[in-house]
Amino acid sequence: MKRTMKTAFMALCAVTMLAVTASCSSDKNEVDYPKTTEQVLNHMVGEYKGTLGFSTTTETGTEGAFGQKISWKIDKNHNIIIEKFPYATLASGVSKQEVAGKMSELFQTLLDVKDAPLYIVMAGSDISDNRMSLNIDLLFYAPLSAPNADYEIVGSIKKAQPISKSYYNINESELYLEFTVEGLIKKHKHGGVKWQKDFDKPITYYLRAKKQ
Repeated sequence: MKRTMKTAFMALCAVTMLAVTASCSSDKNEVDYPKTTEQVLNHMVGEYKGTLGFSTTTETGTEGAFGQKISWKIDKNHNIIIEKFPYATLASGVSKQEVAGKMSELFQTLLDVKDAPLYIVMAGSDISDNRMSLNIDLLFYAPLSAPNADYEIVGSIKKAQPISKSYYNINESELYLEFTVEGLIKKHKHGGVKWQKDFDKPITYYLRAKKQ
């Protein structure tokens, strides 16, 4: 009888140990993904590599280019910083490139501008199905003016509908960003703003990159 009870007790202990081991193993295999907006934004900080594309609508259809390799980073203030953004692509937004034999000043400026940093301020939105939608600031500074100019050029981004076109895949640490530049504004340092009428074709940019 004692032997039977001892055997049963040992068997019960073995089953308990197996259950505990399985539970611990399961806990270790379960990835602790960020769950709140702030946690996801902090998780996004780092270096990214991916591709960039852009398109604009013309009278005959859509034109653009895709697949350009690009890298950027997200800093601790949750800003997207694209170190070498191809500002010259904005020239595609000028339809009247030449009037009465004279080239548009804005078109020429855009053609000549070199790649330079683009800063995009973003904020998190809804989290659903392991992805977080992103809102981005609707204005950005564009380095298109001369060093000593008394004005600066500001880009205007169209408010996206739906905003879900820009989002962060939490599981894959991958960011998808889509935004449309709908206008360029000359902002004088002493006051006053003026929309650049020559920029009359909105350009949509598509960026996709994975955290390194």
